[in-house]
Amino acid sequence: MSVIKRAATQLGQFFRVAFPKQQPRRRQVHSTFFGEPLEVRTLLAAPQEPVVITEVQFPNYRSMLVTWNPVDGATLYEGWLSSATFAPQLLPDGQPKTPLTEFNSAQFGVSEFELWSRTAPGNRVRLWVRATNDDGAGPWSVGQLIQVPGGPRRDQVQFSIQQPAVYSPPADSGLNVSWESLSDYGAENYEVWVAQNGQRIVNVTQTEMTFRDESLAAGVYTVWVRAKSEQHTGVWSKSLTLAVGGVQPQVTGPVRNEAPLRPEITWSAGQPEVPYQLWVQNVDTGVVINQSDISGTSFTPATDLADGVYSAWGRQVANNGTALPWSARYQFAVGTSILPEVPVLTVSENTLSDDIEEFRALVQWTPAANAVKYELQLTNLQYGNLAYRYTNLTGATFLTEPLGTTPIGPYRAWLRSIGANGEQGEWSRPIAFTVHEDGRIDLISSLN
Repeated sequence: MSVIKRAATQLGQFFRVAFPKQQPRRRQVHSTFFGEPLEVRTLLAAPQEPVVITEVQFPNYRSMLVTWNPVDGATLYEGWLSSATFAPQLLPDGQPKTPLTEFNSAQFGVSEFELWSRTAPGNRVRLWVRATNDDGAGPWSVGQLIQVPGGPRRDQVQFSIQQPAVYSPPADSGLNVSWESLSDYGAENYEVWVAQNGQRIVNVTQTEMTFRDESLAAGVYTVWVRAKSEQHTGVWSKSLTLAVGGVQPQVTGPVRNEAPLRPEITWSAGQPEVPYQLWVQNVDTGVVINQSDISGTSFTPATDLADGVYSAWGRQVANNGTALPWSARYQFAVGTSILPEVPVLTVSENTLSDDIEEFRALVQWTPAANAVKYELQLTNLQYGNLAYRYTNLTGATFLTEPLGTTPIGPYRAWLRSIGANGEQGEWSRPIAFTVHEDGRIDLISSLN
């Protein structure tokens, strides 16, 4: 066989693999009439057997290696590579386009050519190969459907929400999901499938990239979508689970530094009628509680916990096993208190007196128990980005650098304490303030 390499530039690609020139087999037929020879005819002998493709490999993201079994009498192989998405190209019925001439010896049985720009990772293509010689072409091989590796399938719908399970925003009523368009790949419409507790409740086909149903009651729903055209039906999307009509629960207790040996661990209410799972682990020894099917919003261990620092998470798991996201981590201490307490933060106004340089903010706080240092963050409220971050602060007072080097306007400050072993305390209550063009700083009373 032959190895060739070609930069392809169009959707359907023809390639030819040449062999060292061989004479095709021809057969002479002698006709006779009462024992007298009348003529000698030569029958053409094109390859008779179809090519059998044995392997397709992708040594890198641009090349495809195709291996097939040799066909008796072949001096040239022709191939056709087509898109197999929603608007596939058809196998040609004419002469091969721009035959390739670069080749190695035929002994490898391998064809290599570069993929065209549309055949990126995730694309679906179909490949045919046939054997030829000077007398003609043999039958095409069976078409090989190939999924180009290295990326998500291009015929698979991708939801706008990246997480596999989420709580719907409180402002949303009913079910509301959206996804990226696949019209560039020829998709004409989308089939939407919605299930609850394993039972289908919605199955519709639409052209829009958003599905909304305000009639659905509060509950946990799982959604799948697939794209379709007259020529091709894509695979189903990955499932997306949405909790409609509920709020993600967060662990709220016990009190961080006052936990008894058998602490009551509490959390806020989440999706109605969906049980909870609680996970608690000691920072030194590992998991101590993994309790599922909790119907209420609290749990007390049956045995005493050892002294130490613990982290707790909670989540809801639907009756069909679908798990919703974990809450944020909540830390508490049992026994000797070592967790840093929460400081009380204040920001002094800058009135352009000689006490504080213009554009600088004077930040103060109450010392927190078990804290060895503090971390301060300033967020620009106009743009929503973290503007300044100060770590390793000690004492109870800090004067920021001039804040006029970034856009003037509203800011919000947070402070948290850090323990001797790196334990992080909770963030303080935030303080909002405004930096003016003349360097003044005053508090925003409506946000504090």
